[in-house]
Amino acid sequence: MLKENKISILPTTYFSNLSSVKEERKQITIAFLNDLLKKHLGREIKDLSFDKTENNPNSKDDKLSRFDIACVLDGGEKVDVEMQVCDEHNIKRRTLYYWSTLFMSSCHSGTGYKDLCPAICINILDFVLFPDRKRSFASFS
Repeated sequence: MLKENKISILPTTYFSNLSSVKEERKQITIAFLNDLLKKHLGREIKDLSFDKTENNPNSKDDKLSRFDIACVLDGGEKVDVEMQVCDEHNIKRRTLYYWSTLFMSSCHSGTGYKDLCPAICINILDFVLFPDRKRSFASFS
């Protein structure tokens, strides 16, 4: 029988503090991301820099997006961490939108597509997103 490990994170305490006092919480953020990503990345994260959380639209028709936590890892990977308590039935598409925004932000004039930095979205949800999946970690490439 598989034993499922569950972590309880209160968004009004830890997570909101993490996003508002970023530099003071840097080591906690690194430890948190290492727990989630070390095996997937194949290395330990030693450092990160916090990035702007608001992504302004390029034109009046574009959508504003606001990440809960945005950072760039020491390997160049861009990471968005989102906390969602209520199921608004839009998290799959919103995650794809946020991911694509992160991914394309490393593409500049003269940059080759092979030089694009990996983008990682982490969703901490208080609801089940994939009821048919037994694992809570999913990697899509």
